[in-house]
Amino acid sequence: MSASKSNPTTEKPTEYQSDETMNARELKVLLSQVMELNRSLQATVDKQTSTIAELTRELEWFRRNMFGKKAETSKRFDDYGDSGMHQMSLFDSMSEEQKLMLGITDGKQDEKITVNSYKRTKTERKKKRTREELLANAKKGDDKRIYASDEEKICDLCESEMVHFGWEYVRTEVEHIPEEIIYHEVYVEKLICKNCKEEDDLFITKCATAPPALIPHSFATPSLIAFVGYQKYQMGVPNYRLEKHFERKGILISRACMASWLIWTAENIFFIPYEIAHQLIKKRFIVNADETTAPVNKIVELEPLADENGNPLNVVADVDYVEIRKECEAESADETDDTDEEKNKAISGRQNCYMWIFASVYGTDKPLILYEYQPSRGGYNCRNFLGADFSGYLMTDGFSGYNKMENAKRLTCADHVRRKWFEAIRNKSGPLNYEDPAVVGFMAINKIYQEEALLKGLDPDIIKVKRLEKEKPNWDAFKEWLEKLDPAGGSALRKAVNYTLNNWDKLMRYLEDGRLPLSNAAAERCAKSYATIRKNMLFHDTSRGARSAAIIKSLIDTAAANNLDPELYLTELLEHARDFVNEPARAAEYMPWTEKMQERCMNKTRKEDLNQ
Repeated sequence: MSASKSNPTTEKPTEYQSDETMNARELKVLLSQVMELNRSLQATVDKQTSTIAELTRELEWFRRNMFGKKAETSKRFDDYGDSGMHQMSLFDSMSEEQKLMLGITDGKQDEKITVNSYKRTKTERKKKRTREELLANAKKGDDKRIYASDEEKICDLCESEMVHFGWEYVRTEVEHIPEEIIYHEVYVEKLICKNCKEEDDLFITKCATAPPALIPHSFATPSLIAFVGYQKYQMGVPNYRLEKHFERKGILISRACMASWLIWTAENIFFIPYEIAHQLIKKRFIVNADETTAPVNKIVELEPLADENGNPLNVVADVDYVEIRKECEAESADETDDTDEEKNKAISGRQNCYMWIFASVYGTDKPLILYEYQPSRGGYNCRNFLGADFSGYLMTDGFSGYNKMENAKRLTCADHVRRKWFEAIRNKSGPLNYEDPAVVGFMAINKIYQEEALLKGLDPDIIKVKRLEKEKPNWDAFKEWLEKLDPAGGSALRKAVNYTLNNWDKLMRYLEDGRLPLSNAAAERCAKSYATIRKNMLFHDTSRGARSAAIIKSLIDTAAANNLDPELYLTELLEHARDFVNEPARAAEYMPWTEKMQERCMNKTRKEDLNQ
């Protein structure tokens, strides 16, 4: 027998030991491969979960913008301290800075802040205004006297005739009297010299000097143009609807004619007080700025109406009204109403230009709201309007174009910061997840707004002290908590964190002065007002029309901000245009805050009418 067959027992243990060692090595390699595959699969799952969550958030965002409420505030966010919210366990696990930024101390929440202007109890309910307060600015007409009939004059007891005893008040009635369209034919006195005729038999005549028409070759009057401008740029009524309105009143005024009126008056009269306001806003302490789209059909380069110092480069005699009228008539064929969608789409060349908004309403008793049309959104437009040397505070959103204002003290709107956190909340309709950092961040900023609401109406110096005492610790705790967050890249929460940190210094600058606002609401409201007008009239046909809209809208909003009736104010400017057209400096006498304008345009009806 061979050696291998004679000693089988000595070879088997060797073969068995070799196989056991090889299998252990394979198992170790296989285990490492499985673990690596598991890590890879887990990473894929995490990435897909994050993607699904982000897509779900975007779907909720689109649904909310299409069907839901647009407001960023909600009672369930404000009432996070309510015991019914079942979130005490969250507060117990919060860090100290997180409790501080939410106003929670010693494991207990502060008392709920109740702001009278938002939440009122039965005892704090706003007092109902009396009838006299409601009708304080209305014109009182003649009293209505209702006399008794012959049957009512018979006494029910003795059937004898009763006599007048007095009057008893029954009720107050408010009557609406529609405006009337009245035209006047203007004549001038014609004179003849009888002495010359008797002595020399000369027929010498002379006529009185008539003041020139407001617009050459036009029957327009200050009241008519002011009505058209007010209806279009304040009430949002486009020209084609005004055309139908006038037709029902018995007069035919085409939309092209009205457009030419507004362009001519804006370029020759209204731009003078507008430029005075423009020069004033450059020197203001705080300016709110924003921009919004302004669709224009025919974009052309416009000649400036004034130089850098606000001195007019244009006078009435330099502009031919007839040419403006012809241009508007030729372009009126392009104007469509809101039902003509096919023709609206067929118009070529329409571009989104921009309406820039500059509001100075904080820290002043002479508020200014100005619009400027520009064909682009470049930040140099803001620099050109306010001036490169503007060194005041400038409140804006996060648009990078405002970075060209190098000398300005920039502020960032807290509304936009809060909106980023609101958009990062995954579930806005169902029960809130108070472990979601987006919810906590949104509630922390809401806490700042609640503190800010309590300071309304106080002296600026007191406001500054209160802000440093109450709000700054919350902001510091919020930032400390914020820097510890590490959300997934590209997520809405990551965008909120980055937006907040990138704008932190500009966000905190409002603490420097009690006159500085927390948000850019002053300019945002103006943008919304213009957007309503834009939605109704669809577009500006020419660049000149867009510029005239900016000028007239500026005067209207500035008048309203100074508690004037905008239509009356436009009428006053047009009636006294001859006083300042050739002497532009005199337009300062007709600014909305002057005593003259406050007396003439404060009430809804003229002062002299109230005394009749």
